[in-house]
Formats: sequence, C-alpha cells, structure tokens
Amino acid sequence: MAHQSIQQEFRALYGSLAPFKSRLPHDLENYQPALVESLLEDPHFSSFPPAPDFQRQFWRHVVTVIESKGVEVDERIYDRYLSLLSSPTSLIRPNIFTNEPPAPSFLTYFYATPSSPSTPEKVTLLESRTTIEAGTTGMRTWKASLMLAEWLIAHPETVQGKHVLELGAGIGFLGILISKLQGGVAHSSVTMSDVDENVLERNRHNVELPPNVVEQPARVIQLDWFDSLDQDTSLTLQLNPPPDLIIGADIVFDPSLIEPLVETLWVLSKRPQGAVGPSITIALSVRRESTIAEFVDTSKRRGFAVDEIKWNLPSQRLFSGAWEGEADAKGVDIKLFRLH
Repeated sequence: MAHQSIQQEFRALYGSLAPFKSRLPHDLENYQPALVESLLEDPHFSSFPPAPDFQRQFWRHVVTVIESKGVEVDERIYDRYLSLLSSPTSLIRPNIFTNEPPAPSFLTYFYATPSSPSTPEKVTLLESRTTIEAGTTGMRTWKASLMLAEWLIAHPETVQGKHVLELGAGIGFLGILISKLQGGVAHSSVTMSDVDENVLERNRHNVELPPNVVEQPARVIQLDWFDSLDQDTSLTLQLNPPPDLIIGADIVFDPSLIEPLVETLWVLSKRPQGAVGPSITIALSVRRESTIAEFVDTSKRRGFAVDEIKWNLPSQRLFSGAWEGEADAKGVDIKLFRLH
C-alpha cells in the first residue's frame, strides 16, 4: 500500500472514530513511521483530538498487534499509549461505572474531490457520541448525511453557483462541506436551518472551527416546519435570496413531521408566475418502508413530482463513520429523492 494512501486511511479511521480493527493492516509493525507521522505528529489531531477512550482503544490495539509479532514498539507510540492509560479519564470509565454518557468528541471527516484526489479536504465537528443528547437526535452526524455528501462530492456542480438551504441541518456536517465544495464560486451561499436551540448553538460553534473556515461561511438560522402549516411568511422572509436548491438528510424519521416538512417545502418552493422554483434533494434512511411511502405520497398529494435518484455508491467509500459499528445503522438503506 502506497505511503500516502495508508496515511490517508489512518487519518480517516482515527479522525472519524470508525471501527478500525478489521481495517488496519495486519502487519502494523511495518507502518509505525506512518502511524507516527499521520496521527501523532499531525498538528490537526493535536488541536482536535478524538475522544480519549477511543484513542486508548486504538493505541492499545496497535501496541498489542506489534508486540504479538515480536517487534519493538516505536517509543513515540508507546509513550502516547502510556500517557492515555495514566490520564484521569482512564481511571474511571463513565459509561460502565456510572450512568453518564460518553462525552462529546471532535470528529474529523476527510474526503477527496475529483479535482484534487491527492489532497484531502476535511470537516471537523464537535459531535455527540450518543443517539440522543439534550433531548434531540441532532447532535451527531447520521449515515444519510454521509451518503448525500458522497453524492454531492461526485456532483459538485449541483451546489456551485447556487443558494443552498439545508433543512434539519443538525450540527453542520453537510452545510460546511457544501460551503467548501462551492469554493467561493460567484452567486453561491449556504444557509443551514434547524429548530432546536442547542443544536443551532453547536452548529454555529462548528462553523467557526478553524478547519471549517471558508471565504463564504454558511449562515445558521432557526426554522420551525410547523410554521408552514399557518402559511407563516417568516419562512421566506429569512431567505434572501431565495434558495435554488433545498437539501435534507435523514429528516423523515417521525411520521408526525412529514406533513409540516412537505408543507415547508411547498412554501419555500413558491415563486412568481413563470419563475423557476428550487430543486429539492432529500436523502432518507429506510428504517420503515411505510414512513418513506407516506413521505412520497404526501409530497405527491401536495403537488410535487417525486423521483428516486438511482446512484451506486463507489466501492471505495469516502467516509467511514462511527455509526458503522452500531446496530441501528447496519442494514439500513439510504434512498435519494428529487422533488420538483
């Protein structure tokens, strides 16, 4: 495996807290310099490190594999592992001996674009490591967001030169990535929206993290879909210029939200007679087929045409998220829909 390629793989696994044991080389003893250079000496991971408990598990595995081959462990790797063992957070494991959930962690998602395959970009987030935090599911990045991100990276023209609105933006992964894909192209902007104040606060924090800073940063606004049921004009007043593209990922998980979501899309799609409305792209996790069917039927009744976007994910995936090791993500399909 090429030196640069293995370093990129190490960074991707380490940065996103992904399950790593089956994906690291079996001959790790031959990659100690690459581990040191790409992880221990990378300034990014010094400023935005993965959670200490993940680091402990990672370096324990590395040390165990290398020692099992009868090879001396690089002193820098061993020193990092010992420092993690002696840190205060290692003395008590909160999620086992108390009812406290694991603390939020920085996660870094690396990706390469078609125009720059050898120089990966990244999005760094302070992210929850539980399904629900502060009463909301919006504090972490979900599988559908990663899938939609891969599609957008393969089709950057979808967002370049467009005013993009994201519904249910959560902590900001997609919106930040889109602002990077736009790359300062004229007439481009991103507005991320959500309803929960805690989620919005975390989103704004993530937008301002140094790795995410771009020339044209995303706006973050509060938007309540239920306002659309009252034909609330504040929905459109907040958006100037109006969006050319509306996106959302994993925003149809509760059937009670389908009607207000579809009505919000309808209100935001209104244009003066003869003007072209926005394109709408939604990525949905198929947890229940009935919920997806209800969303499609409700959209059609409201006057939308709904097309499923058929797209085969590349065999070499760009993103490896921590969700890969979780039961609620295994076997869950993602479908892409276009409404117009």
